[in-house]
Amino acid sequence: MSPLSAARAALRVYAAGAAVLVAQLLRRCLGGFAEPVFCQQPDRVAIVTGGTDGIGYATAKYLARLGMHVIIAGNNDAKAQEVIRKIREETLNSKGQALSLPFALF
Repeated sequence: MSPLSAARAALRVYAAGAAVLVAQLLRRCLGGFAEPVFCQQPDRVAIVTGGTDGIGYATAKYLARLGMHVIIAGNNDAKAQEVIRKIREETLNSKGQALSLPFALF
């Protein structure tokens, strides 16, 4: 295979990947993306690290809505306690607690 035909093949692969990516983004933006539905999990425990902000917070809140006992592990105890209080109010799930980890293990 000549270098020119190899470059054309690679370009076609990248173009196909870009087309799929754009199609997926448009589908999600236009409402074609359905959030997965999970059954209630009342007897389960979830430990969420980084649960005081961003994706971790959204995950902890969603798991609490499923009825799980959510433990937010973090290094800022005051913030974790505030987030647990907020999640309890929003989800009406009283099973939640903060776990303070004052140092990082790495």
